[in-house]
Amino acid sequence: MENVIYDVHIIDGYISMIYPEDSAKKVASTYYKGIYKKFDIDSGQFTKSLTYYSKKPVVLEKMYKHISARLKAQKKYMEARDSIELKRVLKADSIKLKVKAKKDSIAFAKKLKADSVVKKIKARKKLPLSSKNVNKKLIPLTKERF
Repeated sequence: MENVIYDVHIIDGYISMIYPEDSAKKVASTYYKGIYKKFDIDSGQFTKSLTYYSKKPVVLEKMYKHISARLKAQKKYMEARDSIELKRVLKADSIKLKVKAKKDSIAFAKKLKADSVVKKIKARKKLPLSSKNVNKKLIPLTKERF
């Protein structure tokens, strides 16, 4: 009976997290049928056993201590597994971000270079043609140079 109650609590916890309250009852009955099949019982036998154990509070309390310990152990295991998975995902995400940042910085550098070339070309077009400034690097014009 302890294993049946344990599975029922697992299902109840899952359903309460996933399904809205109104549809939880419909979904729960399907899961409960799976539990009954797993333990080769039916809902009547489960109810009868639960009634029997509820009249023996010492035995029921002992069962629930075991069930509670198992649920805590399962929770601890799942949290550890989730933590490991989270670390793996975060590491993968940080690598993706580094690669993206590098690609972005390369693209930004190329854009800056292209922009500066365009600015130089535009600046050359504005300069008056003379033998001094043809095929030379651009030198900023100041009042002193005129």
